[in-house]
Amino acid sequence: MNLNICFSGETLFKLTNYQFEVLKSSGEYISDFAPSKDYSIAEDEYARLFLVYNSEASNFSFEFDPEDDIDQFINNSTLVNFYPKTGKLEVIPSLNKTLKEILPALCEEKEMTKVISKKLADIESVLHDEILSEKAEVLLASGNFKDQVCCCSCGVSGCSSEYLWAQNFYVLAKFLVSESELAEICIYPFKFINNIVSL
Repeated sequence: MNLNICFSGETLFKLTNYQFEVLKSSGEYISDFAPSKDYSIAEDEYARLFLVYNSEASNFSFEFDPEDDIDQFINNSTLVNFYPKTGKLEVIPSLNKTLKEILPALCEEKEMTKVISKKLADIESVLHDEILSEKAEVLLASGNFKDQVCCCSCGVSGCSSEYLWAQNFYVLAKFLVSESELAEICIYPFKFINNIVSL
């Protein structure tokens, strides 16, 4: 299974610790998520892919301890089906794991050998702002990275900044923080290459 999708606004959903535990233990949770009242759908067969996370695991500002916030997020988030008519969040049986377990496992599967390889310039193309050169050096040297990768021109991390989670030279997820709020998470495992690293 290849994933290449961004979650924000209505597809990125905060849960309390209790709600997250109910979802993980029972496989579903009925939410009062506002969009469920906006869909005029006769049958509850239509589902959307949501990314849900335990919002009480951290404040997820990323600014002061990005590695810990990334760890907390990937350990306390999962992909679910959302049924807009009833507001039901349902665990996807084949993906009943946290992002920390799902994404690296995808990179180990045979089909992920078809993953898109990108050069550093291509990684920059998925970012909103210019990559920080000292961070790029760490990313390229180790292939393992949980840190801020770029910041808006004002230089204030809390204004707008992006963070990457990379493992074994695969970029697994990107986190966009805007006005000190987690605004968007993109998951798209791809392997990056440079003059030293190749497939």
